[in-house]
Amino acid sequence: MELITTALIGKLPDEIQSEFELDETTHEIIKCPKGEKPYKTRYYEKAGVYRASFNKKTCEHCPLREKCGAKLQKKSAYVLITAKTIQRASYLKKMSTEKYSVLQKIRNGVEGIPSILRRKYHVDVIPVRGLVRSKIWFSFKIGAINAKKVLKMAAEMAATLYKNIKIRFILTKSGKNQAKLLLSS
Repeated sequence: MELITTALIGKLPDEIQSEFELDETTHEIIKCPKGEKPYKTRYYEKAGVYRASFNKKTCEHCPLREKCGAKLQKKSAYVLITAKTIQRASYLKKMSTEKYSVLQKIRNGVEGIPSILRRKYHVDVIPVRGLVRSKIWFSFKIGAINAKKVLKMAAEMAATLYKNIKIRFILTKSGKNQAKLLLSS
């Protein structure tokens, strides 16, 4: 089962952080996004934070240092990262692909109708009692959504038809106004 998120709330990590490799059984960072191995790894269980220490020379001139979150010290550089941050960064990376955007649109379409029914048509508060009356009331709400869609499509068709057909009045030699239809392509 794959989780399809449409938006991530909260602080967004950098996509490069998804390339950290963790071993969650031994609680170690195996390698950084550039492929370097830390010389020391520590796991803080209460906070769920991994701390990896790298040689300062390795991180000092790395082009990914600003994005991966490495902080330089006197003799070393360290990175603090959580498994959740890596997971969120991988979601962020997936969300930018074309396949994922199609799946997001499908999810939004599925969740859109119930949301509209609740927010706009207030189906949570139906002022009738009984199963049959409730079904009829709910059917009217669905009918209202369908009628609105039909009216919207009709308005769009009329607008495109109006754009495609132009009527011009031409003054003829006899002085009478004549209407001439001009179809634009």
